This record gives sequence, structure tokens and C-alpha cells, in this order.
Amino acid sequence: MAQHMKPEQIRLEQYHPDIQQLRDRFRFGMLRQLQDLNQWGVWKREFDREGKLKKAPYNPKVRNAYASVKIPKSWGTLEQALTALETGEYSG
Repeated sequence: MAQHMKPEQIRLEQYHPDIQQLRDRFRFGMLRQLQDLNQWGVWKREFDREGKLKKAPYNPKVRNAYASVKIPKSWGTLEQALTALETGEYSG
């Protein structure tokens, strides 16, 4: 079945977490002390120039925009990260 799917659909099938389960875990206190910080992001599995698999950080507020630990504007809220993750475009 996977051979007839688009790459983004295969990625969704393989890596997409259960968003409702994640939302529930946060609602019931997971990482409570960090939830209000605007330091959340999402990531995708990608290959670097050497062909090694990496977890590339992305800005949860702007579709397909990279994030950086040095650029606070590229981070978002927990809700923005969960919403971005819900699109299926990101791995985690």
C-alpha cells in the first residue's frame, strides 16, 4: 500500500504522533513548567549534505521555515507547535 502513497503521506503514516494523546498529556501536566514558554518548535527527518539522517528544526509559526536556537523569533508556543505537528508535515 505504501508504494502508491506520496512521500509526505508515507512520512505521515510512519512518524505522525497521536496529536490528541499529546494534547492530553500536556493538559494533564507533562512538562508543566515549560508549557508557558515560547520556546517550542517542530522537526522533520531530513538528509544532510553528507547523506546522514538528521532532525532539522522548524519554526512552528511559518510553514517550512527553519528554526534556530540562536533566533528566538523562530520559536513558538506549545499550541503553535502542536498545531504545526497536526498538519502531518513534521515528524515531531
